[in-house]
Amino acid sequence: MNSERLTWFGRLTLHLPPRRPRTPPPLRRIRRRSSPPPAATPPVEGGHADIGGLKIAYAAFKKAQAAHPEEANKKIDGYKSDQRFFLAWAQVWRTN
Repeated sequence: MNSERLTWFGRLTLHLPPRRPRTPPPLRRIRRRSSPPPAATPPVEGGHADIGGLKIAYAAFKKAQAAHPEEANKKIDGYKSDQRFFLAWAQVWRTN
């Protein structure tokens, strides 16, 4: 480095040891935390279980419809059997 090109501040800091880079403030807060984060219920696993149960119940529903085809196409209150199945499932899911 050419010392003539250095500013007065550059000449003063030229012989100082290099500084460690600062840790960003959010990381410092995380490192100082003494207690673990609060446990939360995982929404993904519960949703997968609900969908899996729905698939099994719908397969059983279709199997029962195949055994009684006269009931399969009957409309009640303007809804087909498949629509009633999913409306019933939505009501149960909403209350849970």
